[in-house]
Formats: sequence, C-alpha cells, structure tokens
Amino acid sequence: SDAGTLKRIDFSHIKAGSNFFSQTAFMDNLASNTTVSNNTLTQLFASSTERFDLGSNYSSGTYTIPTTGYYVFYFFACLNSEANSNLRDSQILIRCSKDSGTDYQAIGNFNSNNSRRILLSCSTGCDNFTSGDTLKAFGYINSGDGSTSLFDGSQDPLTWWYGYRVH
Repeated sequence: SDAGTLKRIDFSHIKAGSNFFSQTAFMDNLASNTTVSNNTLTQLFASSTERFDLGSNYSSGTYTIPTTGYYVFYFFACLNSEANSNLRDSQILIRCSKDSGTDYQAIGNFNSNNSRRILLSCSTGCDNFTSGDTLKAFGYINSGDGSTSLFDGSQDPLTWWYGYRVH
C-alpha cells in the first residue's frame, strides 16, 4: 500500500503495437461498368475510384507492399454476361508478384446451368508478403457466344477490393 499516493506510468510502456491499418490500408472500386473481352484474363481497377489509400502504396490498380509482414486482401466482383443464361464460366483472382506469381482465386463454372450474373469473392487470407511485392486484381468471363461481358460498377460499389497489413 502507498497510503493513497497516485503513481504515474509512461504511456509508451502500455500502448498497443503499431497501427498497421493507418499506414497500409487501401480500398478501390469500379466507378462504372467495365467491359472485358470474352475469354480473356483482364486486369481490373487500372482506372477506377480509389476510396482511400492511407499509406500511398496503391496506384493504377497495383498495390505495392511497403514493409514485410502479414497482410489480408479481399476482392468482390459482380460479373455480368448481359444476356440471360449466357454466363458459362468466370474467374476472379488476386495475383501477387512473389514466387514468380502467386494467384489467390475464385472460379465459377456453371456447366449446363448457365447464368446471367454471378457474384464471386476471393481473399489471400492472412499471408506473409515481402516489401516490394505487388498485387493486382484480375477477372475473366466466358459468355458462351462471345457477346459483351462486364464487371458491374454502375451501382456503387458492386466490384471492389481492399487490403491492409495485420501484423
């Protein structure tokens, strides 16, 4: 007992670790529908609506890892063949430059149950990335008859991705 004497403590001894989110987080979404060529893997978000980029690590659809650590990236897309029962298969992926290209992907294959519109999502999970690694988001649509296909962006936000460092 200190007979009621108040003690002081230096905040630096009890504060939480670094706030990685405030230094690494970004979010981007398509501001309008983005037409893609049929059966062609296409980079998305090269010209889009950047929602925020807290560490200035994101530019023209490419995120560059600023410091080595564990990160999470998430990609959500609305794919549209613009014709009923015309969407045969599709794919979205987050591609990382490390190890000669690592893909984190979601694939939709509808076989004989073709659709018009589908929602897909994919994530890197919590993975270790090295300073200088780059990540980009891609999409692929097979519309069956080769007609126009697109990633919906007209109803903000239907197609978007984000990421940040967690540790």
